Amino acid sequence: MMSHETKSQALHEIERGEILRFLAEVYPNPVTPNMLMHHLDDSAYSVDDDELGFHFAYLFEKGYIALEEFARRAGEKRRIRWVKITARGIDRIDNRPPESDGVRI
Repeated sequence: MMSHETKSQALHEIERGEILRFLAEVYPNPVTPNMLMHHLDDSAYSVDDDELGFHFAYLFEKGYIALEEFARRAGEKRRIRWVKITARGIDRIDNRPPESDGVRI
């Protein structure tokens, strides 16, 4: 598996796009990181845990996904339980401009 540093910027953008597309398909349901990893493998975009964590952090900071984290014991590193696309993420998939509220009356 290529490290985050050796993959091209374009490939990272494609992987993040595929993550958002899949999450939009299953919306409003959340998915586990493992389910998403399997989907990426099946889509020929294999990523390792570190790369998936990088993509989650990036998409979360952009407001495109929501995460639920947990720790089994106090002081243990938190892990992601599930991930879900946000309304802002769906707007991004739909190429809606940021000023649009996604509703026509």
